[in-house]
Amino acid sequence: MSIDDRITLDRKAFKALSSDRRVAILKSLGRRRKMLAELSSELGMSPSTMKEHMDSLVGSGLVAKIDDGHKWKYYELTRAGRNVVSPGETRIWVIIGISAFALLLSGYGYLGGFESRMMLGAAGVMNEVSKAAPEAAGA
Repeated sequence: MSIDDRITLDRKAFKALSSDRRVAILKSLGRRRKMLAELSSELGMSPSTMKEHMDSLVGSGLVAKIDDGHKWKYYELTRAGRNVVSPGETRIWVIIGISAFALLLSGYGYLGGFESRMMLGAAGVMNEVSKAAPEAAGA
């Protein structure tokens, strides 16, 4: 998954996802692209109601209407829609990102501790040198 696969849900997408019927439509389209009549029949909605839901999903960027020059128009999930329906990949990348961040923090903590030990060691050496300097001057 590249950076382009990451999605940001805006207000329209959240509004589209607030309906159980639209979520059911997304799940159905997650299996394959379909025509409006197929979706309407499968989910038991009138074609006009289905059209309203599809307009909302297309407007939110979760679904694309495919017009390939034929009589029938198909609807399919966009990349954002696929990530909403199948968030497993997205979750994996979030977990990897969090793990990498934690590793960075622990490495920084280790190096920070190393730096502190080095500073304390240097202070100890300086302390020994300052003690030895008067003895060397007196001899």
